[in-house]
Amino acid sequence: MKAAFYKGNGAFEIAENAQVNPGEGEVMLDVAFCGVCGTDVHIYHDVKIGRVKEGENDVVFEVSGSAAAVEAMTRLVNVRGRIVMVAIHGGEQKKIDLFKFFWSEIEMLGVRLYESDGYEEAIRIAASGSAPFDTLITRISNLSNIQNVLEEIDQNPEGMKYLINHQQ
Repeated sequence: MKAAFYKGNGAFEIAENAQVNPGEGEVMLDVAFCGVCGTDVHIYHDVKIGRVKEGENDVVFEVSGSAAAVEAMTRLVNVRGRIVMVAIHGGEQKKIDLFKFFWSEIEMLGVRLYESDGYEEAIRIAASGSAPFDTLITRISNLSNIQNVLEEIDQNPEGMKYLINHQQ
């Protein structure tokens, strides 16, 4: 499968990426499109992304479902801070520092309840054409044009969402 590898100094290389076969309990996804986000643009400009400091964050979002992130979330959140759990945690149980929760009066909020009615309503709205979803996508481009897309983002502050088509 083709992938774009950032080489630094605004240069990309499009090359084959080794296919990883999923293990037991894993699944392989065939990604058609991905979005370019602000972090991608910062990396493109060699801007160093700041690291969060332990105990200095009022809100921490845990979105990965990994044991390492669960362990880190209680260290990162401020006293009386809030952890927002977005990831779905299946499989192995994760260790949480309950003393830190108690001692620092941390609040945890789980957000995963997406009702099937909500999905059906979203699909109905998208299919009806009543919402201008096409105006949210500024440009769809092929993977081979990733550098041009990042340059366009710099020139177009009104741009909303740039999608990269991985299948072309």
